[in-house]
Amino acid sequence: MDRQWSGLAAKSAMRSKDWIPEFSPSAQGVEVWVALRSLGRKGGANLVDRCSRLARLFVDELQAAGFEILNDVVLNQVVTTLPGREARMPEIAAKLRASGEAWFGPTR
Repeated sequence: MDRQWSGLAAKSAMRSKDWIPEFSPSAQGVEVWVALRSLGRKGGANLVDRCSRLARLFVDELQAAGFEILNDVVLNQVVTTLPGREARMPEIAAKLRASGEAWFGPTR
C-alpha cells in the first residue's frame, strides 16, 4: 500500500486512488471534525474522560496480572510487556483481538 500526494506528484502520474477523499490531504480531518462536532464540547470532553478512565482501568488490571506498563498512559494507548514471557505476547495479542474487546499488537 503506497500513496502519492497530489502536491508531490505530477497530475499525469497520479493514480485514480489518489483522487478519492480518503487520500486527499485537505479531507483527512473531516471525519474527525464531523464526529467531534456532533458530540459537542461536553460530549467531546466526556469521550476523552471515558477513554482515560478505561485506559487506567486496563493498566490496573494488566499490572495485577503481572504485566509491566512501558508508557505514561494519557488517553487510550497502553504499551505493555510480560517480563520473562515476551514470547507469549503474540498469542495474548491474538486472543484479545479475537475477543473484540480491544486491539492489541506489537510495537517495534
